[in-house]
Amino acid sequence: TPLKNQFLKLNVDGSFNASNGRMSIGGAVRDCTRRWLYGFFKIVGKGVHILAELLAIKIGLSRC
Repeated sequence: TPLKNQFLKLNVDGSFNASNGRMSIGGAVRDCTRRWLYGFFKIVGKGVHILAELLAIKIGLSRC
């Protein structure tokens, strides 16, 4: 969805491997013209799928 001026768009995702509990997260930030500003990826240890999603949001917002 196109954004209004002076806004950023953050897309994030978290993944979880049920066999070993490992989680990873990633995300991308774009400006109002859809120009890619930066992205991130991180292996965040062990946990459950909802924790991976929440960590992705937390880290993504901390970088905006």
